[in-house]
Amino acid sequence: MMKQRMTFWTGIAGILVSALMVVSQGSLAAAPPKLPGLPGRDAGAQTAQPPAGAAPAAAPGAKAPAKKSDGSEFVIPENATPDELFEMANKLLNTEQTFDTEEEYNAWVQKMIQTVYTISNKILKMDVDDETYTKAIALKGQMLYYHVWAKPESFPKYEEFVRTIQKDPLLLKAEGGQKVIDGQVVSFLHEGCIHVVQSGGTPEELQKYIDEFHEIVMRDPEFVTMIPSIVYPVSQMATEKKDPKILKDAFLKFAADMKNADDKTLNDAANGLMGLMRFAELEGKPMKVVGTTVKGEKFSQDVLKDKVFLVDFWATWVTPCIAQYPELLALYIQYHDKGFEIVGYNMDTELDKYKDYVAQKNVPWPNLSEQMSTDNKQPSMAEFYGITTMPTLILVGKDGKVIKNDVDIETLKKLLAEEFK
Repeated sequence: MMKQRMTFWTGIAGILVSALMVVSQGSLAAAPPKLPGLPGRDAGAQTAQPPAGAAPAAAPGAKAPAKKSDGSEFVIPENATPDELFEMANKLLNTEQTFDTEEEYNAWVQKMIQTVYTISNKILKMDVDDETYTKAIALKGQMLYYHVWAKPESFPKYEEFVRTIQKDPLLLKAEGGQKVIDGQVVSFLHEGCIHVVQSGGTPEELQKYIDEFHEIVMRDPEFVTMIPSIVYPVSQMATEKKDPKILKDAFLKFAADMKNADDKTLNDAANGLMGLMRFAELEGKPMKVVGTTVKGEKFSQDVLKDKVFLVDFWATWVTPCIAQYPELLALYIQYHDKGFEIVGYNMDTELDKYKDYVAQKNVPWPNLSEQMSTDNKQPSMAEFYGITTMPTLILVGKDGKVIKNDVDIETLKKLLAEEFK
């Protein structure tokens, strides 16, 4: 028997769906979507924080007793009030259930999504105040977003919903209504970009979604938190077509407008976006390795001259980073005497955890710290290269130019075998 605790909560303006999944026995492959990083990256944690006015979310971590579903949780009371219906939706979005199979889990999730969608429609048909109407719209959009993630063919229905609420007079006049509209639109644009890539679309089709997102961000800087999710599918297309220029062309004007804006949030976001574009074009170019070591000393890249080296962006709280350490150590031992080096770049904010880990493991290669390397006058290496997820591995050749960015362990093994054959 597998016990699965699922907690769904809202992200930007109440419609980005993610899940906290705690598995006590076994592992289920099906999972609600999480905010993506760049292609090939396995983010330890990446969360969009809702701006003011976002629809209220189900509280993460609510614990109802785990039980086997008998279907009773999906029965919608005929004469329920809006508050009662919202409470029912909240319970469904925060529940513990036990499942014997992945298929059983998937079926329950689909039924849950359909039930909450029906609840939102039921509320929207009632004579309710502006606040209740806005909350119901956000809830409906949340379910449509998730439905598209599960069934991409439902994208046209999602688009129809979003384009309709953009002109909804009730929402437009409601307090916080524009924020909810923008949140719905931004999440739709993210899904739209993914849809273009998955359907074999063109950069021109992607640009339409990017330009609309650009307009919203310039009007409301709080939505800069969604930039990585919009960059992701564009980066994916650039990777598939082996043309990093696609990413640069798509966001160059966007980054320039944010950089020139009289708003620090937009200015900072511009730096991050430029870093993401710089990362996408990194292969075949020199990489500058800078930072402060665990001993508080400035790192000199001179020690890497004429060596093949790997830059490992990592953190102690990211499970995949810790899990891959033994494999990195084995590669280090195998190739170090032949001219291979590793430079770790730690992203922990708690220095004691970082220093303790390096000491306990007796990590044999130099490690730099984001926290210790931060300079208010200059971007850190992580900022300069737009590193937002960990682990991120970048392999650099003897000539100082990047062989492969965002390399996975298996590919790294093959590349090193080729370099040192």
